[in-house]
Amino acid sequence: MKANALSLLLMLLLSACYVDVYETGKSSSSYYTYSSDSHSGSSSSQKIEPQDSVHCGERLYKVVKMGSQIWTAQNLNEIPKSGNSWCYGTINAHCTTHGRLYDWEAARNVCSTCEGSWKLPSRDDYDILRDWDADDLRATSVWHAVYGGLRFEDESRGPFALFDIEGYWWSSTKSSDWVYYFTLERGGIGLNKNSGGNVARGFSVRCIKN
Repeated sequence: MKANALSLLLMLLLSACYVDVYETGKSSSSYYTYSSDSHSGSSSSQKIEPQDSVHCGERLYKVVKMGSQIWTAQNLNEIPKSGNSWCYGTINAHCTTHGRLYDWEAARNVCSTCEGSWKLPSRDDYDILRDWDADDLRATSVWHAVYGGLRFEDESRGPFALFDIEGYWWSSTKSSDWVYYFTLERGGIGLNKNSGGNVARGFSVRCIKN
């Protein structure tokens, strides 16, 4: 009888521990953590389909379909029609490997250089992308995230930082004086959503098909 009671007590304790761990996994932080019941559109249930490449300006870019979305699978490296853009550290080779950094004015129009109907992704577009595992976002055959760093609006800071450490991508969604942008750290668990993007900063750009 005592043995049965002890077994029951151990089962209850293990159940309590399981619930605590599971709820921690569903953290409300801005980082995405996969849990099967809260993200039905996760990468575990959607298809990844490479698409034909697209010309944007002078270059050809890889394209991938992830679930219902079609994305460029490389950071853009095109001269914008308006606004400012830079190669990280003013080194041209960094534009070739990691794409250009654009201020928000440039970011809003540079996707129009792509053949067909493409746009700068909105906050909602990126929120859907956050349902994918970080491994899918990094994979060269999928979204192929690279860490282009950023350019500060205040040149006294450097002005460049975090090359090959963190990627920053503009969205088209503005809130008051700030713009939503998304980041992925090397070794991070997923896309991080931010709402404090200064429009004069330089971030990377991906395009999504309308």
